[in-house]
Amino acid sequence: RFLTVLRHIDRKHVHDKNPRNEYRTRLSLARELIAEGELVYAEFLVRPLRNSRASSIDHPALWDEVFSVLDRELGETRLEDFQRPPELSDLLGIQP
Repeated sequence: RFLTVLRHIDRKHVHDKNPRNEYRTRLSLARELIAEGELVYAEFLVRPLRNSRASSIDHPALWDEVFSVLDRELGETRLEDFQRPPELSDLLGIQP
């Protein structure tokens, strides 16, 4: 599911010049991943948004909801802390 989500974002926003559209998609998909219990994948998906300008976020309440759940449940735990198949590490640019 995670790889499908990443591919969806790449296909949908590869030529999109407005980051707000990509941010909206990332937040929405992260909320779905959280609902499925895939917290570390949701965190990786929204990581680029953590330090984004408030004016770039269409739904600040959703941003707050997603990051408060991730911060509360994961703390400092990240996807990089778990073992992953080498092909996933390669795709994500994470050292195994």
